[in-house]
Amino acid sequence: MQQDEPQRATHARRRRTAARLACAVALPVVLVASLFIDARWVGLLIRAQVDHRSHREFDFDRLRFGLTAALQPTAIVSGLKIDNAPWATDRRPFARADRVRFVWTWDSFWGEHITIRRLELTGADIDMERDAAGRRNWRLTQPNDTGPGRVRVVALVPQRSTVRFFDAQTDLDIRTRSEPSPAPETLAAAPGLPLTQRIVFDGRLGGGAFSGDAAASEVLTFVDSDAAFALRGQATTPGATLAVEGRAGDILRLGLLDVALRVRCTSLASLDPLLQRTDLPATHPIEATGRLRKHDADWTLEPLALTMGKATTLRGRIGHRGGPTREARGSIDAALKSDAISLEDLAGTDSASGHGREAPQWQDRPIARDTLLAHDARVVLDAARVTGLPPGPMADVHLAASLQQGVLQVEPLRFGFRRGSVAASARLDASHTPVTIAFDAASKGVDIAPLLQHLAKDDALRGTLNGRVALRSQGDTVNAWIAAAQGSLRAGLAGAAMSARLEAKLALDGGRWITSALRPGASVDVRCAETTLDVAGGRAVVSKLYLETDHTRLHGSGSIDLTDAAYRMLLTPQATGAGLLRLDRSIAIDGKRGGAMRTRLVPTPANRPPGQRQDEAVCDAQAAK
Repeated sequence: MQQDEPQRATHARRRRTAARLACAVALPVVLVASLFIDARWVGLLIRAQVDHRSHREFDFDRLRFGLTAALQPTAIVSGLKIDNAPWATDRRPFARADRVRFVWTWDSFWGEHITIRRLELTGADIDMERDAAGRRNWRLTQPNDTGPGRVRVVALVPQRSTVRFFDAQTDLDIRTRSEPSPAPETLAAAPGLPLTQRIVFDGRLGGGAFSGDAAASEVLTFVDSDAAFALRGQATTPGATLAVEGRAGDILRLGLLDVALRVRCTSLASLDPLLQRTDLPATHPIEATGRLRKHDADWTLEPLALTMGKATTLRGRIGHRGGPTREARGSIDAALKSDAISLEDLAGTDSASGHGREAPQWQDRPIARDTLLAHDARVVLDAARVTGLPPGPMADVHLAASLQQGVLQVEPLRFGFRRGSVAASARLDASHTPVTIAFDAASKGVDIAPLLQHLAKDDALRGTLNGRVALRSQGDTVNAWIAAAQGSLRAGLAGAAMSARLEAKLALDGGRWITSALRPGASVDVRCAETTLDVAGGRAVVSKLYLETDHTRLHGSGSIDLTDAAYRMLLTPQATGAGLLRLDRSIAIDGKRGGAMRTRLVPTPANRPPGQRQDEAVCDAQAAK
């Protein structure tokens, strides 16, 4: 009767266990026996096994077995040559070496993995490849197995050896060459690990080429090792340079680092090819220095010092803990300070990139939900001065932001100007689709003059701005946010005054305009100035616009299309007394972002605003809110 599936699985496990026990007993016996018996017959067995399984020539001049001083099994192979896999891109042999020495652990005979504690290569030329299907040319007995590897190399000692590694899955192709150092040196950070070898490397990752050289101590460590090696070197790419000095471990994953580093790049965009991205912004040149400490997925960069462009500086600490999966979300923590930040330095520029590419349409890009969900974060930034905004330089900027399970919260955000301050908060929820966003801000006593720099000197309007904005939206792109925006903006001026010439223009009063020309420095007080914008469906409607002086009341209405910044305004002046050469008309204003503003006189609408005077106390109270 045929056995059922559980019984077959049980028998299979028993057979595997028996085979491991047999190996655990037989292989050490064979090894010890080989210490006293000619190892040539073992070589014949190895040749036959490799030829039968992979159909590749495996040859060597001499094979010896032994034990180290710590009684660890060891093997020395001289004159080694192994043919490459038939599918390999390079037809050179997979391995040629004058001498190879292996030191492995006893549990390699019965465990799931073969652990090589030390691999010494002398006069070797190794060509390692992994194809797009996951096949690896260093697998000799199971050449078509694409699963996890069974052999682990803990430490490598290369001497006058070349190693090439090509990975078709990541499009990485790197070649290294080790040579003895002419004059060994010792680093202060690693006094017991003299730099005895020089490693030269070059290659490409994706479309980006790189090269460099490094001085290192004798033994390079890999996975499953807490031992470190000393390192000092640099790597260069077109537009970027990285220099490091200190201690490192796990050379493949860089799982252990304690190094001083310096990074220079002409633009973040210059790193696109190496990082296999096309969306890094074109920035001004960047230079960063710091001490990087890393253990597995946890790392800190402290102290960090960064400069960008002509004026931007940052200093402080950045750290990361945890993994990249949703179940084991990584966490970033940063505390940064700055003496100065220039928004012009942060702005993208085609000339800074060196690529000549067009600026990406970032407004149409999907919000990076995966990035927001992959990490949590806490960032605190204090900047003494931020330049590049129309109101003038910002001072004493404080920002605290947190990201938890896809929800980004910015609160508080505070900054001041030469006169006045702003407090704001924002919330972006990417834990679901569509992404939702909320923004609230309030200004108090902000000088309005820098906002109106386009006005002529004798058309000046001055005062302090008090206002509040509240916006809500949802969507998966910035343009979708704009199209779905809902909210309001209310603002008013306090302690305001304008030039007599500007008042005459707004009042369409020719007589007062002539008078103001004879008194170029004259000004009039603004009794009240306030506006309200209601935002819905990507449009901001000016539901209220009112300005009042002793001689004129000005009512306004209009709208702004937030998608393309096209605007239409209608201003209707009303005089409070008799006047000479006064026009009974309204002022129509329209334009679009990036275009010229058009102004013309039109008939006053039939439903002109009421002419009664606003309550001064109410207006002043509203403006002060």
